[in-house]
Order: sequence, then structure tokens, then C-alpha cells
Amino acid sequence: MLRKFESQNPGNADEPMTQMPEKEPAGARPPRPELAPESLLQRAMACHRDGRLQEAEPLYRQYFEHAPAHAAALHLFGVLAHQTKRPALAIEFIARAIDLEPGAWAYHSNLGNALSAAGQADAAIASYRAAIELKPDAIDPRVNLGNALKRSGQLDEAEAEYRTALSHAPDQPALHNNLGVLYRAQGRLEDAAQAYRRALVLRPGHRDACQNLGNLLVDLERPAEAVVVLEEGLHSSSDDAELLCALGRARHAAGQLDPAAEAFVAAIRHRPHYPEAYNRLGILHQECQRNVEALAAFAKALELQPDYLEVYNNLGFLLSEGRNYPQAEVALRKALDLSPDFVEARYNLGVVLEEQVRVDDAMAAYRRVLDVDPRFGLAYQNLGRLLSACQRPDEAAAVYRRWLEVDPQNPVATHMLAARTGEQVPGRAAERYVEKLFDAFAPGFERTLTGLEYRAPELVAAALAQVAQRLPPGAVILDAGCGTGLSGERLRPFADRLVGVDLSTGMLAKAREKAVYDDLVAGELTAFLRDRPDGFDVVVASDTFNYFGELTELFAAAAGALHRSGLLVFTLEVAAEESGAAGHQLQVNGRYRHSEAYLRDCLAGSGFEILALETVCLRMEAGEPVLGHLATAIKASS
Repeated sequence: MLRKFESQNPGNADEPMTQMPEKEPAGARPPRPELAPESLLQRAMACHRDGRLQEAEPLYRQYFEHAPAHAAALHLFGVLAHQTKRPALAIEFIARAIDLEPGAWAYHSNLGNALSAAGQADAAIASYRAAIELKPDAIDPRVNLGNALKRSGQLDEAEAEYRTALSHAPDQPALHNNLGVLYRAQGRLEDAAQAYRRALVLRPGHRDACQNLGNLLVDLERPAEAVVVLEEGLHSSSDDAELLCALGRARHAAGQLDPAAEAFVAAIRHRPHYPEAYNRLGILHQECQRNVEALAAFAKALELQPDYLEVYNNLGFLLSEGRNYPQAEVALRKALDLSPDFVEARYNLGVVLEEQVRVDDAMAAYRRVLDVDPRFGLAYQNLGRLLSACQRPDEAAAVYRRWLEVDPQNPVATHMLAARTGEQVPGRAAERYVEKLFDAFAPGFERTLTGLEYRAPELVAAALAQVAQRLPPGAVILDAGCGTGLSGERLRPFADRLVGVDLSTGMLAKAREKAVYDDLVAGELTAFLRDRPDGFDVVVASDTFNYFGELTELFAAAAGALHRSGLLVFTLEVAAEESGAAGHQLQVNGRYRHSEAYLRDCLAGSGFEILALETVCLRMEAGEPVLGHLATAIKASS
């Protein structure tokens, strides 16, 4: 399965400048060539203060013709150079001001900002410390020092500076916002949320705090809360493209797809050259299967920012979904040219190479992923599967063991090692294994099964049609292990009430989009059945029971959940009759298969009478049919 990539905004930190121009004097007039030097300076400062930087610059330069050694003017011109993104010029002029007035703490603070913009981190930190030494209770240089320390990875030292600043100015919302950004970098997400909320209490609608809190809540999987925060922030900044883009992301995560698109479009309207908004709009179009629109959005993002590696990855994902694997490979390799250690793109390249039957190249890609990120579970999973398919069982087992070394409690690694080695084989797949497997599988589940000519849903629906005359009026049907709802669409005509249950919330989210179920429940199947005695007329399971080895307990629970003469319709993969005393086997793919004799014994022992049992082709794998049992059984009336 492929992976999209959505970059996460670590948060915006306020980085204040100090000692900006004072208000212009009363009665000031537009500049004239004959103005006196002090009038030139006053007008320059007034334009600067009002943000008219292009007007301010020539006035400053005219003033320097009269007073080339005026420290305050040199400093302010350096500030202007910094604001117009000319750090070298800013450093030159502010340094000249410091030479004239070395005791001016604000000059040192703003020199630190210019040095930081020039990438001279150590020199910037030294300048901020010089400003603090001159004025220990100054807020701006301490905040700027905290920001610089955070960027350099000195998080504990940064926190100390922020807290000292807060001790001098506890009601400064920008300080609480910056502290939230730091907490997020430390992984203290709830502390970060609390800091952002404190900033918003002090200043409702604080722009950066709104955006940072909204993005954080999305990452905490609380998108509905994020939507509220961001919409409130937009009350005072309705044309803020970044807030609109963040709102679109939150709405997307909350399942509000059309409003999400509206937010992205609004962001683009207010900032036409905004590549991130086009990228996120492309992701949304892709999820809604509007692939032409997605392609156009990604293309526009790359036109605006040709080195936008995340977009190349997402474009590769989109092209691979359309089975255009050569072009997908080109896009992914472009992302890797820009960032060779971009693991999502490297992993996706492995998937695309695998689809082109370039197995050795795919395995090399997965190994490279694991070299960069030893905790990237899907790469272990795919590498182990390919090694097994290549008849290299010892190497596959070694991959799963390495996975367990870095993630000892991982249920997928545990299950697959048992499947590969035959050691410590469980009686059924662990709940956490099934949940984790299908949550990861959910986004591309139906596309993958289409390529495998998957037939189980139509087979169980056809089997149910054969006994439809037995259904009572108002039939209640359970789709056991409903997944994304592939069977539900076919079962709906038979049901007055249709219920789905699945362990995977990711799969249930996809099923919910189909709007064919009356109720969808996240839960373990056996427990769900036990808790609903006489609750259903039919229990249907399309390939769900493949994750159970021992069937007696499951079938007994199904019998208890069925009304008198209720029906059980399901598929299972076929095992040879000589499969062993247990009658079931855990395959190297992680699924169980069962012998017909074992299946008959379990059904009879649980009070079922078999109405039909045939061998069918469930799907194709590697060009070969996967054979299965298609069974219809009725609960005995006694």
C-alpha cells in the first residue's frame, strides 16, 4: 500500500524586532528635497513605522549624506534591510550602529535577528546574549534567544529563556504561543495545546496561536475542535490564506470534504501563489476520486515551487493509483533526488517497483527505508512478504525478528513471525494485529482488491439470494467484519436493517461513506456476537473468518446471536485435508485456512446444519486462484 505525505507545520513562533521608529511628529508633511536633515529622519521614521518601506529607504539614505554616523538611524536602516530580506546589508548597518553605541541592547537584539536570517546561528545567539547582559529584564532578546536555541535543537535551554521572559511579562500572549511551539517540538503535545489556549485567553483571535492550536488538534485526531478554533481565528483575519489552508486541512480530517475544498479555494483566491494550498487541495481531490482535478492541483503546486518534494511524492501516489507506474516512478525519483532520505517517497517507490515486478529493486528500496527509519513498519511488512514469495524463508524471518527488536510489542511483527516460522502460532489473530493491519490498509483497500479480481462479496450475496425465501419480514442482517462496506452494498436489498461490525476504525470510516448501513460498530467480533443474543436473522462474513484458526468459539457465538432458524453465510480459504490434526493452518501471508472436515465438525458442534458448501475462487494472487469454501448454514431449530 502507498502512503500520501502531508507535511506537519511545527508551529509559528513570534520573533519580535525591538526599537521600531517612534510615531512621526505632529504636522509632518510629505518629503521635499530641501528638508533639513532632522526632518528627513523624522519622515523616514514615519514611513518606516507605517510600513511604507520603499518610501523610507531613500529618505534614510538622504539623511546619511548629512549624518553618516548617526547610530539610531544606522540601526533603523538595518532593521529596514532585515524586513526587506537583505540580511547582509542589515548586519552591516546594525554593526556600524553598535560600534558607535555598544551599550544599546536593542541594537544587539536586532543584529541577532539579522544574523539568524543570514544563517549564522551561533553569532545570532551571541548577539542575543549580549543584549540580555545589557538589559536582563528585556523581553524581546530573551524571546529571540529562545527561538534561536529551539532552532538549534537546544530545547531545554530555549524553555528556560521563555520561562524567564514569562516571569517578566506573564500576560504576553506571544510568549505563551512560543512556549507552545517549543512544547510541540519536545513532543509534549497536551502542554503545547494548553500554552496555545493560554495565549488565546490573553488575546482572543491571536493569529499564530489559532493556527498552531488548530494544526495541533488535527494531529491529535481532534479535527472538530480544530475547525472551531480556526473558524474563530478567521473572524478577525478572514482573508488570511494560511489560516484558511489550516481550516481546510481540519475540515478534511473531520470528513467535511466540500467545506474543506471551499477553504482551500479561498486560500488560493487570497494568495494565488500558495503551493501548500494547491497540494492539500490535490490530496482532497484525490481522496474524492477527482483525479484529473488532483493532477492539475499538484501540477500547479510544482509550477509555483519546483522543489516541493512532498508534492512529487503525492503525485507519484496519484499516478500509481491510476496504474501509471512508469510516470509514478519518475515523480517519486524526483522527490528522492531532492531528499534521498525522504522515507515515504522511498517506500512508495518500493511499492511502484513491486507493481512493475521489479522485485529485487523493490526490496532494495524497502531496505533503504529501514536504514533511514528502523521503525517504519510497512517496509518490514512488505520486505518480509517479498522474501517469503521468493522462497527465502530464513531471510523473511530475520526481517520480522529485526522488526521486533525495534518494536517488541508490535502485533503485526509478532503474528507474521509466527506465520513464517510456525512457532508459537496463536489460535486466532490478535485483535491489535487485525486492527493495525486494516487501519493501514484502509485507504487503498478497494483499489488493491480490484486488482486481485476479488469475488467474496458477490459470492456471499449470491449464496444469500439462493436462500432468500427463508428470510423473515423485516430481516436484520449483520455484516461481520464489514471492512469498507463492499458486501454491504450487495446485502442491502435483503435487509430491513443492516449492521456492520469491524475492528478497524479506518475501514469503518470508509464504510460510513457508502451510507448503506443502519449502524456501524467498532468491536471484536466474538464479543460483539455474545453481547447480542437472538439479535440477527443472518450473519454474513466475507473472508472475515480467515483471521480465526479455531472456529468453535466463534461459531458458538454466531449461533447465540442468531434467531431460531437464522442463517450463517461465509467464506474461508481452503486447506488440504492432510493439513494436520488441528484442521487449520496459519499461512505465511498471515491468514488461516481450514479443511472441509474441520469446518463441518465445527458447524455441527455449534448447532448448525449445512445447507450448501462449495469450493470457489475467492481472488487471484500472483496469477493463481485462491480457493475458498463458500458455506451457507442454518441454526438448528432444536
